[in-house]
Amino acid sequence: MEWKIADNIQGDAFDERWQHSSFQLSTAPTDTKHTFYVFGGSTKSKLGIETKLNDVIEFSSRDGSTWKTTMVSKGTMHKSSSLGNLFVKKENVAKSPTKEREEKYPAPRCCHTTAVLRTTEDIVESGKKPKITEEVVLFGGFDGKNYFNDVWILDTKKWSWRQITSDQKQIPSPRCWHTSVIYNEQMWVLGGYNGKTTLDDFWVFDFETQVPSIYSVTHL
Repeated sequence: MEWKIADNIQGDAFDERWQHSSFQLSTAPTDTKHTFYVFGGSTKSKLGIETKLNDVIEFSSRDGSTWKTTMVSKGTMHKSSSLGNLFVKKENVAKSPTKEREEKYPAPRCCHTTAVLRTTEDIVESGKKPKITEEVVLFGGFDGKNYFNDVWILDTKKWSWRQITSDQKQIPSPRCWHTSVIYNEQMWVLGGYNGKTTLDDFWVFDFETQVPSIYSVTHL
């Protein structure tokens, strides 16, 4: 095994970035052998001004050598936002205006997590394969000022976002630099940093009931 730099990249221009996340879909286009996606992160202008991103970029390749980039979701691109704190209650969900149409986006951010939620239909017609749906779950992050604990779902067919809302009193606190994984159609979140303290709490979010629960962690 060895490292190689992929320097043959064509397609939509995208910002240099760090502190972003990436994910892969099993239902990606079949005409490309290699496909993955990048969301958000931090970038700097030529003047050294740091800003956060909330775009989604597709990287695809047939041979693993020549790559094509496609911006499947532009986001609000470089516009700072303080939206996203807490599981926002339904009546308080805000929309981010664009010139083309009204559409919701998560606030630009870095140091978040994205994980793929795969669901398979229960009832399948005879002779047909079960339909698999893949959605991307975004949790937490940091926009340079605010720490987030919001949950967003990305529809990977329409490339549109929707926010999960909750009236629960017990929810994870805003954070970044945490880890998350989806297992058994639930999202598990561990630790992170809230600007003052390193966290060691362990949460699970059930997508069916849309209720978060906290688990105790035993320190050895």
